Amino acid sequence: SDPASCASATMRYSYGITDATHEYDPAGVMIESENEWNTLTGEFTVSAFAAGASRATLYINGVPEGINIQIDSVSILPFRTTHVPTPPTPVVPTRSPTNKPIQELTPMPTGS
Repeated sequence: SDPASCASATMRYSYGITDATHEYDPAGVMIESENEWNTLTGEFTVSAFAAGASRATLYINGVPEGINIQIDSVSILPFRTTHVPTPPTPVVPTRSPTNKPIQELTPMPTGS
């Protein structure tokens, strides 16, 4: 079937009920199967705006008109990866440093 007609999930973040500033992030898409139940799955990264929000709402949208859906359960779990940091690239000088003195030195007198 047409993927555009399948249900999807969206997260909406806001700082309060009356706050007009919101952020929406796609959170998942339905994986269609021949089974009686389909799975809506996905992942999302919480932005700085979302991390400070006082309210997060999960919307299920994109269901065609006339189609009823039932939601059996919802789980939102943290997803963590083990990241091995990449060592920084060493800085290779492109030229030799100069040996120019900071100030001119007065030569020492030589003994006669």
